[in-house]
Amino acid sequence: RWLLEELGKFNENLPLAADMDFVLRARARGYRPYFEPDAVGQHHAVHRSFEDILHYSHTHAATTIRLRLDRPDLTDTPSFFFRPYLLLLSAPCVALAATAGIFLRSAGMATLLHTAPVVYILKAAWCVGAAGALLNESSNRTHS
Repeated sequence: RWLLEELGKFNENLPLAADMDFVLRARARGYRPYFEPDAVGQHHAVHRSFEDILHYSHTHAATTIRLRLDRPDLTDTPSFFFRPYLLLLSAPCVALAATAGIFLRSAGMATLLHTAPVVYILKAAWCVGAAGALLNESSNRTHS
């Protein structure tokens, strides 16, 4: 709570990823965010179907890749993430690494292992969405 008071609220002007923006603002001030398994948060999911979730992951990528481009010093994002064709080619490996990381970081995730295929698909969709956003941005710069 004290950090919210210091940094201000989540950026409601962002279409998605206001939480990532908040974390980057905290990192910029020298704070090191970490996972706290006992923290309780409330989030009202609005996605009702797999297609909704897949679309969300794909469109979420456009915002998060922009945040990563704006603050590469705070995200530890590998440089190939900013090369759309390389990101597309490596999407299966990136999705696998991200999925494995999610399930290996917390012992409690073992009970949710049955969701790993869906997480993998969503991470792959993120890669496709990020690559598309980068290509669109590049195209917009070329035509400007």
